[in-house]
Amino acid sequence: MTSLVDRVWYGRDRPLGWLAPLAWLYRAIGDSRRRKAWELRNEPLPVPVVVVGNITAGGTGKSPLTARLVKEMSAAGWRPVILSRGYGGKSGHYPLLVDSDSDPSAAGDEPVMLAQATGVPVVVDPQRRRGAAFALSRFLGNVLICDDGLQHYALPRDIELAVFDARRGIGNGAMIPVGPLRERRCRGCRVSTSSSSTVRKTRIHRAGSRASRGWSIRSFFPCVCFRPR
Repeated sequence: MTSLVDRVWYGRDRPLGWLAPLAWLYRAIGDSRRRKAWELRNEPLPVPVVVVGNITAGGTGKSPLTARLVKEMSAAGWRPVILSRGYGGKSGHYPLLVDSDSDPSAAGDEPVMLAQATGVPVVVDPQRRRGAAFALSRFLGNVLICDDGLQHYALPRDIELAVFDARRGIGNGAMIPVGPLRERRCRGCRVSTSSSSTVRKTRIHRAGSRASRGWSIRSFFPCVCFRPR
């Protein structure tokens, strides 16, 4: 399956180019959802919000980067809370507070993995804004890290981190289903910081200017420096 994806999405050609009308429809629906979400967006949250995501389909190392960011911020004196969609899990109620002993069938594999790897609270909710309100109402932490939330525009954010596969990049540069892009490639230029990921390392290679409230992400990830409230 991976070799097929590499061939049709990550080569120079576009063998699925005949599906271009579907790609145009996918882009139009995405643009519409983004505009509506921004028009209806709520007031900024009282704590900083960092969103980790990508503009391509598939895994690019978002969750490992989220875990690393949480550890760095915890070491700097912050109390992070992770927000997650909880893909693969089915719970009878949301928001769902996840810890290292939670059932992956209810919470999803990645939220439980993140809870085990970081030891911080993980809140699972398909509506990330509602999950954020839950975390704040329970005083679970003072900074929110949203895993795989780049396209969840209803959640206010201070910093966006876009993660790219260092080997694959954006493939043939086309939208789904012709290519791997979930959003237009120019979306990657609007985030606060972009990161390329490999098996052994994660490196921030473009520092952004959107960071607010007197804190920012530095050029190299091990040197991340935040100033707790």
